[in-house]
Amino acid sequence: MAKARVLGNYRIVVTPNIFISIDIARACERLRDAIRAHVVGFASCEVHFDTADVCSFCGKPWLLTTNVDGDDVESCCEENLKEFMADGEGD
Repeated sequence: MAKARVLGNYRIVVTPNIFISIDIARACERLRDAIRAHVVGFASCEVHFDTADVCSFCGKPWLLTTNVDGDDVESCCEENLKEFMADGEGD
């Protein structure tokens, strides 16, 4: 049986220059607005982004797990664990 490859899900990916903007979300919105204002013949132009939960203390991926009994506690950093225990959740 012969196999043929067809193309689909066409898209253009535009990556903003992160070196000129600290607020990357706003830079993406400006690029979107410029495309909408100056380009014709497209179906849609939207800003999409990924999200991740990170620790507000250390910036590492969020990690706070406890045992059902509350005995085993694992945290991404000491400050996160201290806040957890201070909130009375570690009791």
